[in-house]
Amino acid sequence: MTTYSSLHSAIVAKITSIKTAAKIQQIAGADLPAGEWPLVTVSPSDNENDYYTTESTMRGYGFNIKVKHVTNKEVLDLEDVDGVLMAVADAIIDAFDNDETLGGACHISQPVAGPFDFERAAVGEVRVVLLKLKCQVHKYLT
Repeated sequence: MTTYSSLHSAIVAKITSIKTAAKIQQIAGADLPAGEWPLVTVSPSDNENDYYTTESTMRGYGFNIKVKHVTNKEVLDLEDVDGVLMAVADAIIDAFDNDETLGGACHISQPVAGPFDFERAAVGEVRVVLLKLKCQVHKYLT
């Protein structure tokens, strides 16, 4: 049975499978620990249902995938940070495009690139790109 938890595990596994190639240093929960950069977090965001018949529904599970990098001129300037974030975002989007069922965890998933922004964290200012992933599952009602 598909749940937020099973989809979250499939998403983290997919990102983990490209971690080295995408040069992702850390994959974490929603809290931002001090660590190596870039950091990727995965968290649930929304849910929707489209009822097709009295016997089935298409459920959409939404997830926010944030790619984060500290903005510190001693480490990288902002232009370089944006370059890193764009490369990691492209690698994540490509990974989901190449396995739209997440290994059978859902019927179809759709990654959408979102805005670049800044967040405050214990380590200082962090540059963030938000990716959204919508996973759709055909559910039969009982």
